[in-house]
Amino acid sequence: MAKNRIIFGLVVAILLLFIFLREDPMTYLALYAVLMTPLFSLAFTFVVGRIKPDTRGGKFTLSMKRDFVVSEKLSANFVTKGQFAQYICTVKNRSILPCPSACIRFEAEGLGIELDITEKLIAIAPRKSFTIHVWISAKYRGNFRVGVQSVTLYDFLGLFKFKQGQDKTFVFTVTPQIRSISPLPLDVTIREGLTERSFLRNEAYGIVSDLKKYQPTDSFKKIHWKVSAKRNELISRHFKESEKFSAMFLLDNSTIEGEPLEALVREDNMMEVLVSSMAQVHQMGYSLILRYLGSKDMDTTENFDFLYNIASGLHFGDFGNFDDYFDHAAPAYEDSQNLLLFVQKLSERTFTSLRSLRLSGSSIIVFYFPQWADENKLEKLRESGIHCIDYNEV
Repeated sequence: MAKNRIIFGLVVAILLLFIFLREDPMTYLALYAVLMTPLFSLAFTFVVGRIKPDTRGGKFTLSMKRDFVVSEKLSANFVTKGQFAQYICTVKNRSILPCPSACIRFEAEGLGIELDITEKLIAIAPRKSFTIHVWISAKYRGNFRVGVQSVTLYDFLGLFKFKQGQDKTFVFTVTPQIRSISPLPLDVTIREGLTERSFLRNEAYGIVSDLKKYQPTDSFKKIHWKVSAKRNELISRHFKESEKFSAMFLLDNSTIEGEPLEALVREDNMMEVLVSSMAQVHQMGYSLILRYLGSKDMDTTENFDFLYNIASGLHFGDFGNFDDYFDHAAPAYEDSQNLLLFVQKLSERTFTSLRSLRLSGSSIIVFYFPQWADENKLEKLRESGIHCIDYNEV
């Protein structure tokens, strides 16, 4: 627009120079014609763009509700980090008049999210529409807002503009990648128990549902010896179904210290390790439990996709101090079959709680950031039988 104004000013200056050098009716006519064109251009823009005064601010705003329809959609609301999605914006001109040049400006809220175009200058013929495809990608997982930031309508000469903000945005969720990671050192005894009970198809010992004649495929552990002795034949017990062995994932999603981009990278790394660990443990046949600051008490689940979606949109820094949460919740984790803890830093309070849990019989794996770790504490945890894993070595 600045360029158009400069050109228009130069044209007026040249015509004034002609009048100064030679006064002539034609030069005056040309000057008047040039000076009148912005008024005609502005008037036509008012008609086409439905310009109306804003009584609240005393300004002129652009109304596109009647003759211009802006529709938006996302090709996908969920994409995995590294993949692309399309943001599609369509502007339809329902008027019998052509649309003067308009600029559509797009915005994306959040670090690491990129649009292949941020603005597009368009002109729409009568009764036609114009569709804009914007490719979106993100370097990190999380929830991002994308949408049209503003629509700016220009007159034909490009000397005036009328801007209207847009309130509608879409939530674009980027899910963390599930990577192939090293086998996790889960409790060997529990893994053997899982293998040993595989033939039971999740049946629980001690909860008998019915008796039947022994079959060659039944385990000897199923034989009801007292009933077999009375009937003088082998009788098997059938057991009620119970939950599989479970693994609890406990995440420190308190505020990450450091510069915004540095904190985001660490958060992204932590979440990738978390979902990759959950995927591996799920494939081993365990039920899953996910706990974090601000989480509600949820039962164990075998639905990995459900927990994966929760982890994809999980916020950091909203619910206070992790040490307070862990101190309060630690007694509930005693005798946990497998507790996997994802921490940002190993504080003295967390260190003490972990050792107490280990003494109570819990099987514990701690994931930590090496730059915030105390090697002496890590060594003492390892001596206690707690596995400590560097995020970068998973």
